[in-house]
Amino acid sequence: NVMKLAKDAIEGGSVQAAYTDITDIKHIKDKLTCMFLRDVAYLYDLCDKIANDDVKYFLPVDTWVIQGCHKLGVISEKKAPSAEFNAKVKSSMVEACAKIPGVSPIDFDHGLWGMSQLQYVLQNLDFVEQNLPTLRTISESELFKSAPAGVGSHLL
Repeated sequence: NVMKLAKDAIEGGSVQAAYTDITDIKHIKDKLTCMFLRDVAYLYDLCDKIANDDVKYFLPVDTWVIQGCHKLGVISEKKAPSAEFNAKVKSSMVEACAKIPGVSPIDFDHGLWGMSQLQYVLQNLDFVEQNLPTLRTISESELFKSAPAGVGSHLL
């Protein structure tokens, strides 16, 4: 079970091995693995257990994160995503967040992902409005209420 593997790795401080195991799966590379590990850490409230050296495994980078980092001055150049450039973006996020007390690079990266979706939401307000009753139903359901803290809160 890949979820258990990730949870146990985060709790045990062996994230690099889990990261490697997951990225060895065909078509699953850095971005998806980092997103998955980050979401598992949030789901089980494990972000505080992540060692500083392992933070890079929880920072998915794509063109939107690169653009956000560039606009905020975290990186000075804007390039297409690549393994080498993404590593630079990750280390720049970690360095920038270390200068501001209480700012987690994982939360910063997650916020950039959320912000990147804002344009989609604004361009599709009719669709969002059509689906608000469904989102309300989900948020009021017992399944949603029994979920761990923070899970699905983005639906509200």
